[in-house]
Formats: sequence, structure tokens, C-alpha cells
Amino acid sequence: MAAGPDGSAVHAGHAGAKIAEVSFTSADRMRDVIHNFSTDGFDSLYPKYKGGRPKTFTLPERREIRKLAKSKPTEHELPLSTGA
Repeated sequence: MAAGPDGSAVHAGHAGAKIAEVSFTSADRMRDVIHNFSTDGFDSLYPKYKGGRPKTFTLPERREIRKLAKSKPTEHELPLSTGA
């Protein structure tokens, strides 16, 4: 028997359910986390994926875009407005 996060006793067989209850997640998710931790140790706590869309511009392209964005329209022989 071990102490849970709130100081209550947690039986080894019910640890996942008790931890899930106090951490507001499902028992299935908690069992997965415990299993992954048993397999991979602390490395399992750090995600191996990076969310979001992959970058579409290379570093040199981003530098050129930044340079253009910071420049004045007259530096590129463009009018200040498109009005007639």
C-alpha cells in the first residue's frame, strides 16, 4: 500500500483508478501512462511528437520574406497606395 497524492492509501491494484480519479482523467488513460512509464521510464513523460502543420518555408526563404516585409514599398518601386 502506498500514499496517494491526497495522502490517502492506494492499493497497488487500484493505483491507476485512484490516480485517474484525482487527476480528472480516465482509468484507461492512466493505465496507459503507467504502462509506458514502466517500459520507458521518465522518457515516456515527454511527448515524441510535435503538433501542428509542418513548416513550409526554409530558413533562407523566411529571411527574404522578413526583409521584404520590413522594407518600404518605394524601395521596390511600388506606389504607397493602389488608389487612382
